[in-house]
This record gives sequence, C-alpha cells and structure tokens, in this order.
Amino acid sequence: MQAAETMRSNVEKTLIKIQQMPTIGRLCKETNNKTYRIIKTHPKSSLYYWHNETEVRVVRFVLNKKNNKNLKQ
Repeated sequence: MQAAETMRSNVEKTLIKIQQMPTIGRLCKETNNKTYRIIKTHPKSSLYYWHNETEVRVVRFVLNKKNNKNLKQ
C-alpha cells in the first residue's frame, strides 16, 4: 500500500513540474506542432508526454520493473 502511495505522489509531483516547465523532460521526437518528451517519475517508472504552445498531454506511463519470478534460471 505504501509503495502505491509513493508512486502516486511521485507522479503528481512530476506532473506539476511538467505543467510549470514543459521542456524539463528529455526530448524524444519533434513534429510540426508537438514536441514529445520523457521524464522519470521514479527509478522504475517514466512518463511520456507531448507539449506545444497551448497544452501538455501525458500519452504513456511506463513501469520498468522486472518480475524475477518469471525469469528462467
């Protein structure tokens, strides 16, 4: 339960940072009217988002955690 609350809090803090400064994330791709970026919310999770002059949109949340139980020895 605590892990979920910590992750939620980290995502919320990251979203506030993105709203205040959309260029904070690492550049992934640019198109004619959108700039796509990625930012870490935790060592094991990232947010992908795009922004332009008028808005910011989160497009993907990725949890980069391996399930070691499923790995063959």
